[in-house]
Amino acid sequence: MQFFIHLLEILHDYLALNYGVAIIILTLAVKGLFWGLNAKQYESMAAMRKIQPKLKELQQKHKDNPQALQKEMLGLYKQHNVNPFSGCLPMLIQLPILFVLYAALNSTAFINLPAEGKGFLWIKDISFVESLNFSKFQQEYEQGGRRDERKTTLYNLTQINPQRYTGANTRLALPLDGRVLGIPLLAILVALTTYYSQKTMDIDPEQQKMMAFMPIMMLLICFNLSAGISIYLAASNLVTALQQMYLKNRRRAAPATIDVPALK
Repeated sequence: MQFFIHLLEILHDYLALNYGVAIIILTLAVKGLFWGLNAKQYESMAAMRKIQPKLKELQQKHKDNPQALQKEMLGLYKQHNVNPFSGCLPMLIQLPILFVLYAALNSTAFINLPAEGKGFLWIKDISFVESLNFSKFQQEYEQGGRRDERKTTLYNLTQINPQRYTGANTRLALPLDGRVLGIPLLAILVALTTYYSQKTMDIDPEQQKMMAFMPIMMLLICFNLSAGISIYLAASNLVTALQQMYLKNRRRAAPATIDVPALK
């Protein structure tokens, strides 16, 4: 966690970059590091889609004989040199990095970095939830309740710099019944980029239907994530979509040679 925070500090201090821009650059670096694995993942998904009709035929043919079905499926994978689990491997390898980035951008150490570089576009401080209302938080803190380290740090910031940490964390806020409602534009952006990224994936239509709920789930999750994490997720989705479009076009230019004969 400290390693990623230090990288962001280097990009901010020595390259004079905004922390939001630094997160985007860090996202590009992570995606570049795993470019090869992601390309293999895409090729694996494309190969699985290619043999999907044959798999469905086998499932129909051996629907009452699971042992025969498993044997035939393994033979089909071997025949076409397809590993059904290879598409998941790159995702599993990248998950620890996502968890560490989440911990870093959600930590009090990141909150305590100088505030000058943490304003990004319409957001006052990307350390916090985009739609957070600092004034409301301060009232809730003073009324008591559980005070963990993160909440204590935020409360101290509202006392030290009340000009910056007051009202809504976003400049895209609407007055509502005497309160200020922050528009969670980043959460919406993450949901839209998740949807767009899924549309560029070369997977079976049935799997696409199963993943249809993901944009909505990401929207709900990002309501409670710090703006910095949402920036990372949105940038990651866009880079993934562009990579998949590139690989899809390259695959069309050089079609795969997998031949799926019909069952006799």
